[in-house]
Amino acid sequence: MGLQFIPTRVTDRGSKAIGERRMAAARLSARAVAFKILHLRMPLAVVALTLAPAPSASLLGRSVQQGIGAAGESPLRFTVRSGFSYQDLSFASDAQGTTMLLSVERTRAWSVWAGFDYVNKFDDSAPGFRMGASYWADKSTVVMLNIEVAPEQIVVPRQAYTVQISRTLPNGLVPALGYRFADYATADTHMIMPEVTWYFSRLYWLVRYYLAVSAFGDQNTTTHSVLTRAYWSVTDPVTISAGYVRANESFESGNPADPFAGFSANHVLAGVDWNIRSNVGVGITFDYEKRDNGSTLRRYDIRTFYRW
Repeated sequence: MGLQFIPTRVTDRGSKAIGERRMAAARLSARAVAFKILHLRMPLAVVALTLAPAPSASLLGRSVQQGIGAAGESPLRFTVRSGFSYQDLSFASDAQGTTMLLSVERTRAWSVWAGFDYVNKFDDSAPGFRMGASYWADKSTVVMLNIEVAPEQIVVPRQAYTVQISRTLPNGLVPALGYRFADYATADTHMIMPEVTWYFSRLYWLVRYYLAVSAFGDQNTTTHSVLTRAYWSVTDPVTISAGYVRANESFESGNPADPFAGFSANHVLAGVDWNIRSNVGVGITFDYEKRDNGSTLRRYDIRTFYRW
């Protein structure tokens, strides 16, 4: 995943250590990819992307390319992912959400996915669909597109499009630049998302900035937000994470009190992922949100995957 160690002198032992570091980074990346695809949709403009550690397959860097399927064309892999979300809101009734996603990928070449989402929030039920793809333009560059469709819905975007490009650099750095357009019933949102991920042997650290412009008819509102999150592979099958988000929202579509009321919020994030076997895994994530208007939100996510 963007790790490129170039020692001045390589021994057999050193080569083995390099390979182990690359494979560890690859495992971290696979978890990031699964989590990102599963959580590209949430109700708010900025929070829609805060829980995700990585932008889909775009964080797959050089270590994945070199450490997995190094020779010849890799086989197709199919993965089914499912997730359930529960939100405890201090200012409204509790909310629930579920998602199901099927993806097909050829490692170091391309991937496609499609799935179904359902959100029940503010006494509004919102089913929707998503599809997307990622493509390795070369050994260091990945481009990604994700499309979400939920016609005539309120609490989620009626349509949303996310594109991103990332580039693997030496010393474990993977910068990326993304753009997202979301068409809510309340407003249209344009979001630019530069980020940098730094990979180490068993840990990676992500920093992402959000510049969001929300259009309410002829009036535009600009907000700035930031995310930082670290992932640590404690053992090969277990990864823990922790992070912080400072989010500024210009609206909350569907909020019965006032959907046009903006606010700022601090998020504290924590999670754990466990690959029970190489093709089966589970994960949980907790997000505590404290808003400047005194409201709080606790979000609990559980997700699973099965690969063959």
